[in-house]
Amino acid sequence: MNSLTRIGTVSRINIKEATVDVVYSDSDDMVSSDLQILKEHDMPKLDDMVLVVYLTNDPSSGFVIGTLRSEVLT
Repeated sequence: MNSLTRIGTVSRINIKEATVDVVYSDSDDMVSSDLQILKEHDMPKLDDMVLVVYLTNDPSSGFVIGTLRSEVLT
């Protein structure tokens, strides 16, 4: 992983644990491990674009800080 801040797409939601898996299309569709959602934000939906921050280069140390409007990135 080259960046501590990433943009990806939600591929799986675990409502009970309040986590999501995120696919990174810029990294050969690499899929994250379960990422927690910041408490202040609503749970993202499948296929939502999200901003993910990692605390270290460890792919299990990240969390989703929010969803992005897709028109912002085009």
